[in-house]
Amino acid sequence: PISFRYNAYRDAIEFREGEKVFDLPKETTYSPLTFGNKKLVLLEDKSGLAYYTELYSGKNYTLLKRDKINLIEAKESNGYNDADREAKFSSIKTEYFYMTKDNQVSDFPKNKKTLMNAFNLNNEATAYLNKNSNFIKDENKLIELTKLLDKQ
Repeated sequence: PISFRYNAYRDAIEFREGEKVFDLPKETTYSPLTFGNKKLVLLEDKSGLAYYTELYSGKNYTLLKRDKINLIEAKESNGYNDADREAKFSSIKTEYFYMTKDNQVSDFPKNKKTLMNAFNLNNEATAYLNKNSNFIKDENKLIELTKLLDKQ
């Protein structure tokens, strides 16, 4: 059997055949990919082709996220009060994006004012936004807001 996984640090799909590990070619031919309930789509952005996790897909908008991973290098102790530190991966931040039906990808607005300027909000979306001004910190609220924007 062949097993697949997404390597967020390298932004690559890896698959194992026997004992060998390979990268899936970064081509739109292999997009989208579904792992359980996680759907990855390969899209062009300012740095080239990149994988995004699809959180919601509607008729007008698709909500996407991209996780940034950093490698913290190992560090040797430099004295009495300092301990050795092993190398480890650390999540830097999660960025959210929306894609329009004509496949244009943009940063999801990070605050209410920017969101109101980017979208022509219906009454339902405006009411939701007034109750949930911290929408960017909660992925579920972001999905719900995108569903309301998609109704327009």
